[in-house]
Amino acid sequence: MSAVMKENPVSDAEENTDLAVIETKSLAELLAIGDECPADFYKNPDYLERVKTVKLLAGSLVHTPDEKGRADSKKDAAAIRKFARTTNKFAINIFRSLTEKMTNWRNNFTVEIKELEAIADGIDAKFEKMEKERLDSIKTLLANTLDEYRIEIGLRPEFYGEYNLSPMVKLSGTLTDGGKLTSKALGFVKTIANGELTLQQRFDSRVIILENRCLRADINPPLTAISMGNELYGTDEAFDAKVEALITAETKRKTEMEERLKVKVEADNQKVLDAALADQQKEAVEIVRQEQPQPAKQITETETVKLYPDISVNMKASGSEQPRVEERLITSSTGARVVRVWMMFEWPEIPETTSNKGVENFLTRKLPEQMQAKLKQVSSEDV
Repeated sequence: MSAVMKENPVSDAEENTDLAVIETKSLAELLAIGDECPADFYKNPDYLERVKTVKLLAGSLVHTPDEKGRADSKKDAAAIRKFARTTNKFAINIFRSLTEKMTNWRNNFTVEIKELEAIADGIDAKFEKMEKERLDSIKTLLANTLDEYRIEIGLRPEFYGEYNLSPMVKLSGTLTDGGKLTSKALGFVKTIANGELTLQQRFDSRVIILENRCLRADINPPLTAISMGNELYGTDEAFDAKVEALITAETKRKTEMEERLKVKVEADNQKVLDAALADQQKEAVEIVRQEQPQPAKQITETETVKLYPDISVNMKASGSEQPRVEERLITSSTGARVVRVWMMFEWPEIPETTSNKGVENFLTRKLPEQMQAKLKQVSSEDV
């Protein structure tokens, strides 16, 4: 190997490939490298320049086409290949070492950065929590102040409206250093309550107007605010028009109702009069009938089976198989018509041992239940 190289190779931009200018240093000397990686292999740029010089010299080698040339070519190729593999191994080991170091370095940095970001997030969260608590306390203070002022000015609960306190719910400008509402915040609250009070006063005054106009129109009880609807809170023109329409309709309804009531009363009075006249006529007819003499009623025999079909006894009577009933008319001292009924039974086969009471009880049981009850009543009255 007769190639030579410069001791101080030029940079890539100024690299000179002319072998004539390369200072004398054999290719064999350049290819000589140990198995241990030099300590400054990564930091010293001469090692990379050395590889570039070997590349130039190796590319310029010429071998004769004979046995010696064969041997030289194989020897040169083996030396170049060893140099290339060794330097590449050095580079790979250094890269891996540096990669591991950089990875650890990067991981350490990543952990620290994440922890630092977590601290920043914690600062934001802590402030947001404090801000929310402060804003909530401000909102509560505004709401309580509003309710207290409503009571102070005599506002009724039905006129409490939906209010928006958000313009005053802020960290600055609402509370003093002592924790009280500023004059601006207090004025904001009073403006809300005074607006509601104005609505209440308009409602009350219009209700009074509605009642007075109803009383003048002889409408009692007067119409209520419910009848007015939304017009109660409308313009004066809309309110007046609604009141006039309601009074007109109510007056018409009242007149029609009075007419219907009048017709009904007259009809009811006529019915009462007609009934009284009918009673008088009936009473007169009854008086005339009572004053006429009543003919004596002839006593007739009636078959019991026709008047009292439930009476049936197993006995034979002379000339008839059924008991005989006689009716007699008696005039009482009060002038009322009284009818008494005598029933005569003929029973020829009564045993000698049968008492009159036994016969009476037997015949009584043959009578209808209603007549049995009447006989018991009469007996108890006699006793």
